[in-house]
Amino acid sequence: MKFKTLPATVVMAALGFAGAVSVGTPASASAFPREGGFIDSSGTYTYVRGNPTAINNAGVVTGSNLGGLEGAGFIDSGGTYTTINVPGATTVNNGYTTPIAINDAGVVTGSYYNGLTSPGFIDSGGAFTTLNPPGAIDSMITGINDAGAVAGYYFNSDYDEVGFVYSGGTYTNVNPPGSIESGVTGINDSGAVTGQRPQSGVARPAVG
Repeated sequence: MKFKTLPATVVMAALGFAGAVSVGTPASASAFPREGGFIDSSGTYTYVRGNPTAINNAGVVTGSNLGGLEGAGFIDSGGTYTTINVPGATTVNNGYTTPIAINDAGVVTGSYYNGLTSPGFIDSGGAFTTLNPPGAIDSMITGINDAGAVAGYYFNSDYDEVGFVYSGGTYTNVNPPGSIESGVTGINDSGAVTGQRPQSGVARPAVG
């Protein structure tokens, strides 16, 4: 069984505001003057260009397809946009830079297409680190905590999923007992991860 990539319109939650905050894509373009995403802070909606994927506790949003431009990631901080384009990323053959997560320090992580494969990346204030676990063909990044530890999964040469955590320059595979494959889908500030593992053709949750 193969895990699916997280959609760019995934809804995230943060508690740094007076009420719950969500970020996503409106059901129709009529919700705003033009197509795009939004922030909902206790019923107050703010327009966001592009497709938001995550928001941190300071209300800083990250996402992809800035202004409908395929291939461009972005950070939206109070309406000020910074484009994210990983060095080596291409827009050929529907290439992309796709931010997936942002921590409270504003460090963004995600995946990009280099023309052949899709490595992961970390963007810390414009300084980029490429994430390529040993044996990876493609990598899917799913989360980052406030310590900067990154979680995700990669596809090996057999195109099996292998969950991993990247912390302090070290990759650690996450393989729950009895797993054939695994996919890490989240990480908290204590470093605990959660994910899924197929067993007998059924994807089941796994917490580490």
